[in-house]
Amino acid sequence: DGIDLYFRNKNQADRIQTFVSSALPVKISTSKKVVGRDVRSNENRTEFVSSIEVAPYCRGDLVVESNRLMLVDRLTSSLKLVDPCTGETCERGTNRLFSKKHSPVRVLTAGPQLVTFLVMDVDVDVDVDEVRGGVAVASVDAGAVSGGASGIVATATVVRESDFGSNDNSFQVRTHLGGILQPGDTALGYDMAHVVHSSALESLVGPLVENSQDIILVRKTYPDALKN
Repeated sequence: DGIDLYFRNKNQADRIQTFVSSALPVKISTSKKVVGRDVRSNENRTEFVSSIEVAPYCRGDLVVESNRLMLVDRLTSSLKLVDPCTGETCERGTNRLFSKKHSPVRVLTAGPQLVTFLVMDVDVDVDVDEVRGGVAVASVDAGAVSGGASGIVATATVVRESDFGSNDNSFQVRTHLGGILQPGDTALGYDMAHVVHSSALESLVGPLVENSQDIILVRKTYPDALKN
């Protein structure tokens, strides 16, 4: 599986390889072989092959890392994770992601299972105006929180968009989006009661899912007019 790309010279391939490895966590293996000989110059013709394996993660994936449920916050040359309830962050480099010595970062669920929620109220743990230089520090159960406005912890009251106006079901959830959520906003999140995951992960994630909060918010959504 994958895409095969062919280049006339090695420099072109090296540029593509450098670009991909700077944008995504990847594992690269290289090889070369002699495929012929130029009788005029009396030089071997060498074929260089680079295999690029991309780590199987997307932004917003809910993953299991170190026996915790975390969200994929960003993808660069490494994997940046955030705890959706405490705002704690960690980073996993390619050596860790592709190492057989460490437990893999397993994907529990991904984007297609996201549900839209309406934000009814937000109680922020720290005054957003106190954020300086894009870093906020607050005292929460799990320790210090570092990050920008989207790393500020809050308690939010949300309802499913599909339930709004038809019933009074609401949820109080802890979220790392306290710095950007306001009453009236919409956000995408995982409804843990309806998350479908592989049966192979049941023994690993079953207790984590049972003990998690009902809703895990992933990101704020914006009106189409603002996107344009």
